[in-house]
Amino acid sequence: MQSRDCGMAAFAGYYWSAASGSRTCLRRHVKVCERLVACAPRVARRSISDTVGKASRRTHGGTRFVVPRATTSEAGTDVPPSGSGDYMAERRLALGAAIACEILGFGIPLLAAIADASASGQDGNTLMHLLQTKYSTHFAMMLLLNGFAVIHSGLAALRPRVAQLVGERIYRVIFALCSLPAAGYVIAFYIAHRYDGMQLWTIQGVPGVHDAVYVLTFVSFLFLYPATFNLLEVAAVQKPGFRIYETGITRITRHPQLWGQLMWCVAHCAWTGTTLPLVASAGLLAHHFLGAWHGDVRLQNTYKQAWEQYAVRTSLLPFAAVVRGDQTIQWREFVRPAYIGVIAFTLGAYAAHPAMLRLIGELHL
Repeated sequence: MQSRDCGMAAFAGYYWSAASGSRTCLRRHVKVCERLVACAPRVARRSISDTVGKASRRTHGGTRFVVPRATTSEAGTDVPPSGSGDYMAERRLALGAAIACEILGFGIPLLAAIADASASGQDGNTLMHLLQTKYSTHFAMMLLLNGFAVIHSGLAALRPRVAQLVGERIYRVIFALCSLPAAGYVIAFYIAHRYDGMQLWTIQGVPGVHDAVYVLTFVSFLFLYPATFNLLEVAAVQKPGFRIYETGITRITRHPQLWGQLMWCVAHCAWTGTTLPLVASAGLLAHHFLGAWHGDVRLQNTYKQAWEQYAVRTSLLPFAAVVRGDQTIQWREFVRPAYIGVIAFTLGAYAAHPAMLRLIGELHL
C-alpha cells in the first residue's frame, strides 16, 4: 500500500509539472520520481521509469534531442541501452567501407589501363600514356569528389564552432555558398565524362532495363526524405535546428541517404556500363560511408548516452534493426507531405534530363 501511494504521488507530481509548463518544476519532480522508484514494486518501477524517460529532453545550443528512454542526465543513474545493436561495430564497418571505396576509386582506372595496355601488347610507356589521356578524367573525378567531401564534411565538423560565432542562419548560408557550387561542378563534370574509359557492358537496348533504372533511381530519392522535412530551415528562412528521426525509413536504417546513394550508383553504372561511373560511384560511396562514421561520432560526442540508446535501437545496415526486433516498420509513418516534394523533384529531374545533358555538353568540360 505504501509503495502504491509513493507511485501515485510521483505520477501526480509529474503530471502537475507537465501541465504547468515549468521546466524547473519538471526536472525537480523527475528527480523525485526516480528517488521514489526504490520504494515501488517492480511493475511500478518499470512504469515510472518509462514515463519519466519519455518526458526527458536534452537541449544543446537551441537544438533538441528527444530521449525515448530514461538516461543518466536527469535521473542520475546509469540505464542500460534498450536495444541490441552494436553501433561500434557498425562504425568500424562504415570507416572500413569508406577506405575500401577510396582505394577502389583510384584503383579502377589503373587496372583498366593495365588491361588496355596488355590487350594491345604495348609496353609501360603505353600504360603511362593511357593514364594521362584515356583515364585522366577518372583521377580528376576522384579528386573533385574528395575536394567536395572536404568542403561538405569539413564544414559539418566545424558547425558547432562556426554556428556559435555567427549563428545557425549565417552558418547555413556559408555552408550552402560553399557546397552548392562545388556539387554543381562535380555533377556537370560527371555528366560530361560519364562515357569515358573502358566500355564494360552495354545493356541500354535490353527490354525493361530503362524502366528498372528509372524505378531504382526514383526509390533512391525517397531515401533522402529527412532533408526535405524542414525546407525553410534548409534555406535558412527559419532558424535551423537539429533533429534525429526514429520513424519511417529511419526504422530501416539511420543513414538512409547512404543507401539511397548506393541505389543511385547501381542504376547509373548499369545504364552507362563504362568505368568512369564506377569511379564516381566509389568516390560518392566513400564520402557517404565516411559521413555515416563521422556523423555517428559527432552525435555521440554531443548527446552522449542519449544518442547511444538511439543507436542501439537503429542500424547502419538496412533492416538489421527490424530483424533484431528493435524496430517495427510502421507504414503509416511513410505518409508525409514531404514525399510530394520528393516525387515532384524526381519527376522534374527526369523530364529535365535531355535539356541538362545538352546544356552541359555545350560547356565542353
